[in-house]
Amino acid sequence: MPALGFGTGIKLGDRAGLSLGEGGGYDPVVALGSKLFEYWDPDIPGQLTLNGSEVVTFASGKTGLAPTQATATARPTFNATALNGRAGLLYNSANSQQLTVGGVGSLPTGASTCEVWLVCSQTALAGVLGGKVAFSWGNGGVTGAYRSIGRVSAGTNRVNVVMGTGAADISVTGSVVDLSGGVFLIRARMEAAQILGYVNGMSEGASAGTLGGTATTRTRFGAYPNAGGAAFWDGYIGPTYVTDLLSGEEVGLLSYFQARYGF
Repeated sequence: MPALGFGTGIKLGDRAGLSLGEGGGYDPVVALGSKLFEYWDPDIPGQLTLNGSEVVTFASGKTGLAPTQATATARPTFNATALNGRAGLLYNSANSQQLTVGGVGSLPTGASTCEVWLVCSQTALAGVLGGKVAFSWGNGGVTGAYRSIGRVSAGTNRVNVVMGTGAADISVTGSVVDLSGGVFLIRARMEAAQILGYVNGMSEGASAGTLGGTATTRTRFGAYPNAGGAAFWDGYIGPTYVTDLLSGEEVGLLSYFQARYGF
């Protein structure tokens, strides 16, 4: 099926409408250059293959790594204005909705460091305890062999970001921002000896641990990267950027997302 475009004012495969004029002339793909490993953005219709509003495939704008879903009921749905007037993909945990591809493209593996920047909303009630995962890669069936971005609740919705040592999971569970309602920018910084979490630019803490062991098994939107999926997301997922560790460049990227979504 061909990729379909919608009335966003953006040509198929074109990023021009996403530079910050709606963004002050800042283009993250140009600004980050080789520090940008992979990126997915539902406001770029050329990255999407749709069947009606169902999302069949979501292809990276960097290498074409394309998580997909063959089962119609398990596909997320496209909404052009869901995230403060910008596009998002709606996931429903009741139908185990997810997009998955074998392999990880140019996503970091082993002990390679990185950052993940992900725009989302989530609709799970605080009383729905446990985890929900928006984006992940590696092998979720092996402890310490994957990385993930999501939410966890023990009575309050909080950000949860995870990296592995190869033998254990190292995570940050936030304590500042309540992920109930609204649109949020989650950032995970995965360094050699610690992981740090942020929401809308505010620190949610850090946890020490030696990064290592991330597998090349699969990449997934909407759940953990284990064989069948688990901790399915409820809510919208928007742009997802995976970068090298940023040193100064994070200021421009944060300002870009703030201007684009009005955090």
